[in-house]
Amino acid sequence: MIAVYKTYLKNLGDRNRTYAVCRCSFCSSIFERSYSDVSKTKSCGCQKNKIMDTRVTDNNLYSTHRSMINRCHSKKSNNYVNYGARGISVCDRWAGPDGLENFTRDMGPKSEASLTLDRINNDGNYEPGNCRWAARSIQSVNKRSSGKIKSKGVWFRSGKFVSSIKLNGNPIYIGRFKTEREASNAYLAKRKEIYGF
Repeated sequence: MIAVYKTYLKNLGDRNRTYAVCRCSFCSSIFERSYSDVSKTKSCGCQKNKIMDTRVTDNNLYSTHRSMINRCHSKKSNNYVNYGARGISVCDRWAGPDGLENFTRDMGPKSEASLTLDRINNDGNYEPGNCRWAARSIQSVNKRSSGKIKSKGVWFRSGKFVSSIKLNGNPIYIGRFKTEREASNAYLAKRKEIYGF
């Protein structure tokens, strides 16, 4: 947060604009900002420079952050089907305007360049408390089961089997179940109720 010391009017030719003299809470430097931008200002720019510096390090946090955002929120991403389409998203803190800065602050630097971003709960979102830097060997153990679900109208999401059926082209949510068999039985019962078979 920045501290505002004083405000003043600045003549910009055809109009006057209110400016603020501020002190940066990170590096204590004095700087000026348009008063209308003060509430959006986090630092004099020193923190953005630190974040920009991390983009070119071996750790490459910028690339990791962008990839995380893309695979969860961009349908054009090749990995969207495994993340965004499954309902996995990036928390507002990491996806917002100061997302890279917050992500860097929350995750800290990688202790080794070979580490990659890992979600502790593989069905959970990218958010503080559910992410860590991990070796690929750990990530290979922490992944979704590759076993195919054989029941019609059933899929696995966030640790539960979900069942739904379509009526006139519109999906009808049936429920979430502990086992594939329970979800399948619910689907079959709903199908019999709706279609009679």
